[in-house]
Amino acid sequence: MKKLLIVLMVIAMASFLFVGCLPAVTPDIDEDEDEDEDVAVQTDTPFITGMVGITIGATTTQYLSKAEFITGLTVSGVGVAGAIVRFYIDDVQVGVGSTGAGGNFGPIGVTFVTSLTEGVKVAHVTATTPGLAESDASTAYTFIYDKTLPTIASSVADSSAQTITVTFSEAVDTGTTGLAKSALTLTNWEVGGVAITGSNISKVSSTVVKLDLTNCSTAANVPTAFTSYYITVAATVEDLAGNPNTVAIYSAGTTVP
Repeated sequence: MKKLLIVLMVIAMASFLFVGCLPAVTPDIDEDEDEDEDVAVQTDTPFITGMVGITIGATTTQYLSKAEFITGLTVSGVGVAGAIVRFYIDDVQVGVGSTGAGGNFGPIGVTFVTSLTEGVKVAHVTATTPGLAESDASTAYTFIYDKTLPTIASSVADSSAQTITVTFSEAVDTGTTGLAKSALTLTNWEVGGVAITGSNISKVSSTVVKLDLTNCSTAANVPTAFTSYYITVAATVEDLAGNPNTVAIYSAGTTVP
């Protein structure tokens, strides 16, 4: 009996030692089982057909004025039916809308921001339908946002030439030849505040115009020296974005009464 017990003990110890020498087996783990499955992307990219203040497809530089942004910058277009359309400016979402059964969307307004910084802006839209990730960006459209109103920065009078050269704070819409005669009115304080109107206003550059007083209807009131005058600017004087002038009267050498 003792021999039998001894044999069994030897066998048990040998088995324990044998199992301990076997290499450890690591169970297979699916590395992807805890990862979310990739969501398919909406491949039907929407496109913009219209923006307030912006001419789609124009070859000239497009501008957006302060008033156009405040009164309602909107975007319209076409995409896949039943989609959520997101409106972006400089990759920041500024509005959201949806497409109808025919795929049309808009106008989508700016509702997520209350202001924009000035400068070059890029607008685009995307579409998202149930079960699909957001689409690629649509064709982007670039415009310049200008919210600064133009003013007269300086003026230089030439008494011998009977002209006053006016420089604006930024480019203004002077057309090809200059401003309308009613755009600027000179009041010469040296001769009792007589308003000199009807003068030619020729274009020197996009920011500079010249008042030629020799041909104005009240040339007799133009003195030989310019030391005290002021210029009244009509609201029709606008910058390239359409912002009207903000300072209606520019004074040189005198206090505006």
